[in-house]
Amino acid sequence: MGGAVHADMLMWSRTAPVEAVARQLIGALHSVPQISVRLDQVPPAHLAAVRFWLGRWRLHRELLLDGTVEPGRPDELYPVVVAARDGECLVSVHGDRVVELDFAAYRRIHLVNGSDRDRLVVDVTGGGGRVTARVHGPDGRMMADPPAHLPDGPRPLAVPRGGLVSLVLTEGPR
Repeated sequence: MGGAVHADMLMWSRTAPVEAVARQLIGALHSVPQISVRLDQVPPAHLAAVRFWLGRWRLHRELLLDGTVEPGRPDELYPVVVAARDGECLVSVHGDRVVELDFAAYRRIHLVNGSDRDRLVVDVTGGGGRVTARVHGPDGRMMADPPAHLPDGPRPLAVPRGGLVSLVLTEGPR
């Protein structure tokens, strides 16, 4: 049994936008985050982002630390990192990349937007289907949800930078 991989200490300016704080936390999702910021001295939006992303980390801890991890292109500084386990996957997107959503392989898919864009481009495979979807902003606020039906093929999903969309297949190829 191996030990946990710890992230470098996270720090940011009190004047940073909340999206920048979320991107710091997103960069540490696939390890054990360590924060070196005085949380009693940050703006409320920063504290909300810390609570939200550490809450997501705790919720998906087994998936992130004990799942099968595919870090992808080291030559491009890992623009897409996938952690998968038991029909669920979490995909961290750190660049402008098309992300495959294979609903034949995964019933639950979480897409984390660590890029500098307010959308993610996905290519649905495996038959597509009806999904329930929840979009969160960088501070955890609920946003407008994407379409309830995702057929096969490429399409953009509105996910704010520093945000997250969780998709659960309710009707489809399984």
